[in-house]
Amino acid sequence: MVVISLTNAQAEEMAGSQKVGLDNQRCAVVQTLNNRHQLVYFTQQPFADGAQELAIIALDEQQAKVTKRITYHQHKTAGCHFPAIAIIRGGDWGWFLAWAENEKAYYTRMDSEALVFAPPKLLPVTQVTNIEFLSDSLQPAMRIQTKNGKSQDCPVSYTHLDVYKRQ
Repeated sequence: MVVISLTNAQAEEMAGSQKVGLDNQRCAVVQTLNNRHQLVYFTQQPFADGAQELAIIALDEQQAKVTKRITYHQHKTAGCHFPAIAIIRGGDWGWFLAWAENEKAYYTRMDSEALVFAPPKLLPVTQVTNIEFLSDSLQPAMRIQTKNGKSQDCPVSYTHLDVYKRQ
């Protein structure tokens, strides 16, 4: 499994040297492989209504770029609104996806074509600066880092998508 995750700062550093064919080069981007073993990207993208939202970008069978909206936060201002994104395969059905937005963190489960996913859950932390998944199994956990430098590990429930704080 290939998972590459970049924060806004890391994306800013590499924007001049590596182009991944995305509309927004300076915001956090995560890439992984879909069921067809093709790279897919998760990052902030502009949409026709003027909103900057989290999206999945992939190539279809004809190698044309396809962008699917994941969030509906309606960010209309310039700048990176999703400073951290993490993704991990959740078995044959798809992925677990987590992201930070307005210093809050969310996660959901989505199928491998990003056509069906559960409503995002708000995680019980604030001032989030980084999110990463800790394992490649059906029961992954997330490590969430906050502005004050603290980290918190949260197991993700496979069946109910509930997150529990670990003391």
